[in-house]
Formats: sequence, C-alpha cells, structure tokens
Amino acid sequence: MQKVIPAMILSQLFKAKGDTMENMYAAPNANLDEPLSSEATYVPRFFSFSGRIGRMRYLAYQVFMVLCSYLFLFGAASLILSSSSASFSDFFGSTLGVIVVALFLMVLFVGTITFVRRRLHDLGQSGWLTLIIFVPYLNSLFSLYLIFAGGDKDSNRYGPAPSANTTAVIVGALLVPALAIIGIIAAIAIPAYKG
Repeated sequence: MQKVIPAMILSQLFKAKGDTMENMYAAPNANLDEPLSSEATYVPRFFSFSGRIGRMRYLAYQVFMVLCSYLFLFGAASLILSSSSASFSDFFGSTLGVIVVALFLMVLFVGTITFVRRRLHDLGQSGWLTLIIFVPYLNSLFSLYLIFAGGDKDSNRYGPAPSANTTAVIVGALLVPALAIIGIIAAIAIPAYKG
C-alpha cells in the first residue's frame, strides 16, 4: 500500500503529454530575451514613475509645471495683498504658510525628477543621470540635451515607444518658443517707444 501512494503522487506531478512528461509545478518557459515589438506603443501618464516620454511631451510637462508654480505664487501674493494687515512675512512666517509652500515645492520637485527620469529612459540612459540637475552650470547644458536630443524610435530596455503626441501636448510645447519670441520682440520694442 505504501508504494501505491508515491505512484499516485508522481502520476499527479507528471502528467503524460504525448511521449514526454510535463511537470505542472515547473516555471513557465517564456522567452525573455525576445525584444518587444517595434510597433508597440503606450500612452504616457502625467505622474507615472515608469515608462518614457519624448522631447515634446517633456517640454509640455515642464511648461505645465512652471505655469502651475506661477499660478500658485500669484494666488499666494493676491491672498497676502488682499488683506491689509497681512504681509509676506506674516504668511510665510506662519506654520500654515510654511507647510503649504513645502508641500507645493515637494510636488514640483517630485514632478521634475519624474519627468527627467522618464526623458532619460526615452534616450536609453539610466535614471541615475537625473542627479546631474543638482550640479550648477552643468544642469543648464543637461536641460538643453534633454530638450533637443532625439529619443529611441523603437522600444528599448525601459519600455515601448510613447504614442504620438496629442494636440494639447503640441500646443503646450510650442508655448515655450512662442513666449521666447514675444519676449524678444517686447525687449526690442519697449525701449524704442520710450525714446
């Protein structure tokens, strides 16, 4: 009777499949060396920590973060100036003011780190290069590299290529050169009217 039980267990562990025996508890045999399809794409999410973003999406996301910071500063300044007895030192010296500013700066910091890391992944680089943004002077050149360097067209080790840019992303990214041109024209035109 003792020899029958191990035979039953063995027959359950190894099911006959044609001429070969298959272990039902074995790990699956997936080919992990096979690269992803070059046609595979995905739609990037705004605050996702994984994946890739192209240059236009990176620029649009950064413009969005800058506009949010201006709106925050404008809102804080208008709150302070609307009450006659309050001043900047009263608001930012208070505990609530410090907490609000710290939370906002933390969101900006995490957002910037996330966008730079995902942009580096699109370039096929390690996310550890994000630390370059903390090096003075070099961070300016690094930012230009992130804006102008072309990413991998096909999938790389960080995932499939991002999908095509939406109209909102294109408009957001084109705000930067448009505002720069308007600023240059204004810098030339305003002194000409004064004289």
